[in-house]
Amino acid sequence: MTQSRDGYIRIGPEVFMRVVQNRKASEKHYRRIDEVKPKTGVVRLLRPIYSMIGCMKYKM
Repeated sequence: MTQSRDGYIRIGPEVFMRVVQNRKASEKHYRRIDEVKPKTGVVRLLRPIYSMIGCMKYKM
């Protein structure tokens, strides 16, 4: 995994993630990505809410 200058972590080919502290920071990054996303292709954003975190299951 590599980290970019703006705090995004590359976790796979063309897959990036960033953990933010709160909803306000999340909205800021949503707006930022919306401004710089390419005109073609697909950009998907996932924002789990606090109540979802307890339901998540991870396999390692």
